[in-house]
Amino acid sequence: MDIIQHCLSLVPVPYLAPAFSIFKFIWSTVDQVQASKQQLEVLAQSLAQLLKALNGEYRAGRLLQARTSTSLADLSRLLKEISAFVQREASRGFLKLLFTKDQRIAQIEAYHRRITTSIESFQISALLDIHAWQKKNVNARTADQRALNERLLHLETNQQRLMEALTKQYYGNDGITPATA
Repeated sequence: MDIIQHCLSLVPVPYLAPAFSIFKFIWSTVDQVQASKQQLEVLAQSLAQLLKALNGEYRAGRLLQARTSTSLADLSRLLKEISAFVQREASRGFLKLLFTKDQRIAQIEAYHRRITTSIESFQISALLDIHAWQKKNVNARTADQRALNERLLHLETNQQRLMEALTKQYYGNDGITPATA
């Protein structure tokens, strides 16, 4: 998460300040998410790299606000959408998260594509390794699936233990004769 901490410590140029504020909120919300956490962390890393690169390019004078105002507005909209998405995911219960897993993964991938489009609109693709982001996202998806499987296995084990305890309580230790009160 080094890139995220670095990005959070930057003082952005004034016209990137709103984007940085939204990013800070996204990052603080990602910590509360139960499902697809690693994929959302990779998404946040991608955003941090983009914002860091943009801030550097604006500071160096290679990007000018007057020429990139449309791209800045599009980036701001994208960040707001991602923020709303992460908030929604953080507030969902486990079962809802389980049933919406495929939609969530598709949405995260769509956000990655839109970040790539944003990078291209600012013409800074040479500064960022998009293929590395994609690989990190695939690895994160695998890790998130493993974590989900472990959680489901844990729930199944707990359910079996509960059934055994209830059976013993009702039928007694022999499992045949109902226990007397």
